[in-house]
Amino acid sequence: MSEFRHELKHELGTSELCQDRRFGLGRRAAYSRAQGAERGRGRIGLRGRGGSIRYFVAHNFVCNFDSYTGSMVHNYYLYEEDGILSMLPWDYNLAFGGFMSGSDATSLVNWDIDEPVSGGTVESRPMLAWIFESEEYTELYHEIFAEFIDSVFTSGWFEELMDETVSLIAPYVELDPTKFCTYEEFELGVETLRKFCLLRAESITYQLAGEDVTVDAGALDVSDMGSMNMGGERRVDFEPGTW
Repeated sequence: MSEFRHELKHELGTSELCQDRRFGLGRRAAYSRAQGAERGRGRIGLRGRGGSIRYFVAHNFVCNFDSYTGSMVHNYYLYEEDGILSMLPWDYNLAFGGFMSGSDATSLVNWDIDEPVSGGTVESRPMLAWIFESEEYTELYHEIFAEFIDSVFTSGWFEELMDETVSLIAPYVELDPTKFCTYEEFELGVETLRKFCLLRAESITYQLAGEDVTVDAGALDVSDMGSMNMGGERRVDFEPGTW
């Protein structure tokens, strides 16, 4: 369980640096696949690629389309060290469908884990595409997804973490005069996030089992978890020393 939660490193082997940003990534990924075929289960075989698959399992669960898998293909860094290319994620404030707040919650909860790209194709994302080009890696992806669902959700760990986190921060949210929402909106956001994640886990369980079941999330409003306007023009005046 702890291995999954902490191993979010995306690794692809390469020995060349490409200056052209658009085509360089594709060339690197293609080179990595070729090297992987030659080396088998060596440095960039299943052992090295397991970390990258785990990253995309977590990423694809949270439906963050303000990212590499969204239409803008941005909000990530690539870091190379000793021939290993790592994806460094950031800017997840619009995860859980926040970037597509106009979409209904049911479509987001049931988003296909094998077609995780919005505004493009899996083939157009070389850092991801290699997983689905191989039956072996696709199977491993599904196995790790099942591990994730079991260790985080079936075990009850997610709900425990939610309760612990809310109890820690709620008093400060309530007193914060600079927050972008009311305390009641915070409470609604927490419960919406909790339900969204539990329904997403349920949908993915069906997907992994090969069952064509649509999980109903019609009672949820994705915008209750936040949106791009960060609370609009809310301003609260307060006196120094009162918070």
